[in-house]
Amino acid sequence: MREHFSDHAGRNSIARMAGATAKRWRLVRLLAMLCIPGWREFRLTMLNRIKPDPGASLVLAELVTCILDCQAPDPAGHSGSAG
Repeated sequence: MREHFSDHAGRNSIARMAGATAKRWRLVRLLAMLCIPGWREFRLTMLNRIKPDPGASLVLAELVTCILDCQAPDPAGHSGSAG
């Protein structure tokens, strides 16, 4: 009976460790989801300080710029890929 109890206790500790590991990975994913947009914003801020009017081609691919221009054309008639 004692062996059964210790085996059960061992399984509980493994389950607790697995639960703790899952919590750590959730925390890592949460931090990544918060850091990635922050770093992108920081990068764009630094690029804006170097070249204040760079044009969309600095940060967006040409295809993405064309798609965005088709969806919401610039009212002034400027092309988003100039720069």
